[in-house]
Amino acid sequence: MYCILQYALKFFKKIMLKIGEYARIREINKLEFEVEICMKYEKYIAMK
Repeated sequence: MYCILQYALKFFKKIMLKIGEYARIREINKLEFEVEICMKYEKYIAMK
């Protein structure tokens, strides 16, 4: 019984790590997107 619990815990940790990586990737993409918008906005102002 204990062995199965330990295995389930390892599996759960692995899943959580994957979810964490995915969330981090999404955060990075969001940041890059915001930076891109800022840069486009600055270019737009500079062109005026």
